[in-house]
Amino acid sequence: MSVYTRLIDGVNRWLPSFHRYLKLRRKMMRISDQLRYYDLYAPLVAAVELTFTPEEAQQHILDALRPLGSEYMRRGPALVQRALDRLLPDRREAVGRVLERRRVRRASVHAAQLPRSA
Repeated sequence: MSVYTRLIDGVNRWLPSFHRYLKLRRKMMRISDQLRYYDLYAPLVAAVELTFTPEEAQQHILDALRPLGSEYMRRGPALVQRALDRLLPDRREAVGRVLERRRVRRASVHAAQLPRSA
């Protein structure tokens, strides 16, 4: 079986699920007519604010790796620690500063929704 045929079979197999997703998205966005391509990139919620300490972030990452298997769980903690050390090199020296908590905020408007400048 060729790669092309497998690709087409895979798309056709999951197409009903994708159509259900599009229907649900249209309903959540309260769009009465047709869902447009740019509607796929619009956020479904106004804003999401999450605040984690580096240790909480590390635990969330490790929890997300758990379904991937024992090899990820064996090597995961060291890799996550190394990545956090590279992203936040001064977090250990930042005792007493606000750097311990970083804010993650999702934009309420996607770039596709912004008016284009002339």
